[in-house]
Amino acid sequence: MSIDIKKAFTFPFKAANWPQKLLIGGIFFFAVFIIHTIIGFLNAVIMGTPMAHYEIQASLIVRGLEAILSFIMSILAILVYAIPFGYALQSAHNEINGKEPLLPDWDSKFLDYFKYGMYFFAINILYLFILVAIAAVPTMISGVVFGLYQDNPIVSLLSLTFVVLFVAPFILIYLAILPFIATTYADNFNFQDSFKLDKVFIGISRIIPDYLASLGLSLVILLLIPFLLVLSVCTCIGILLIPFLILPALLIVLNLFSQAHKQSKIAL
Repeated sequence: MSIDIKKAFTFPFKAANWPQKLLIGGIFFFAVFIIHTIIGFLNAVIMGTPMAHYEIQASLIVRGLEAILSFIMSILAILVYAIPFGYALQSAHNEINGKEPLLPDWDSKFLDYFKYGMYFFAINILYLFILVAIAAVPTMISGVVFGLYQDNPIVSLLSLTFVVLFVAPFILIYLAILPFIATTYADNFNFQDSFKLDKVFIGISRIIPDYLASLGLSLVILLLIPFLLVLSVCTCIGILLIPFLILPALLIVLNLFSQAHKQSKIAL
């Protein structure tokens, strides 16, 4: 295995001014936490109104307002998340191309990081559209079968199973290659490179041991965050600290895959 695991786990805490850099990034994740809290409070207020439960027309209006608030929250979250994600992608870019510092400076680069993050989200949205298109055909077939045999529970179950078995492999493949798609984009910040799946799969095939190791370590890291969240629900301090742990975790994960990506380029 050619990736330096120790480096990936320690570089965010060895850079100059690392507390300040990580704190700035954490503020964006904390801002999303605040947005979620505010929107959740507004939804609770709306759902607590009498008309939400008695009149059908009024209830539909309330549901519509709730949907609008959720949509606004999603848009705001993406806009805010774009900046720290772009920052992490810049770190990946520096690792792949041998640039310093691995923990980038913020300075006046917020717009650059925002752009990188938004492009990355756009890449993922396009891939999700592809997955939806793939899922559409078996879903329509299943819907027709279900309509014809809706009184037969076995057929209904089989039609649902058919959709799941058809779509699940594509989703799993997408999730498995997503880190390499991210590092492929971060390499040159070229939007089109992210959709060259032939190069993505060829690159992964050259570094399978490193890639599997990175996947395993990343799963452990990412699963620790919700685990810590569960443990911290009893304390306000614990809940407030979680947003500030996301950026270091993201930096570590992307560095692991960036090192693997760099090795795939060496193997060319």
